[in-house]
Amino acid sequence: MNVRYRAVLSLLGLQEIKRQTNNMNYELAKKLKDMGFKQEDFGVGERHYHKQGDVCYEPTLSELIEACGEEHPRFSEPFFLEFAYKGRWEAGYSSGGNDRLIVLEASGSTPEEAVARLWIELNK
Repeated sequence: MNVRYRAVLSLLGLQEIKRQTNNMNYELAKKLKDMGFKQEDFGVGERHYHKQGDVCYEPTLSELIEACGEEHPRFSEPFFLEFAYKGRWEAGYSSGGNDRLIVLEASGSTPEEAVARLWIELNK
């Protein structure tokens, strides 16, 4: 599936991405796993968390966006991802435009964290 999305990235947001070392923590990766997010083959690599005998995959931003989808059956509004304020990212579905109506939204300190939280909300 070719997923298109709109991202509003300020210069501050781009600098913030460059400073990130981990895109999400173990607890969030574990919650994704527990809720059924696809786990990639486990090999040695930086995209897996190993904790107390448990292995959790840390999905990429592209994988998270694709899993949420540009369009969702529950919403007629498009997906958005933007650097909002004070180091926070927001992902969700809105009507777009200056006076946009937010239908569903999640936030995080990284784009991956925000979209992962959105996926969790969509799959509750």
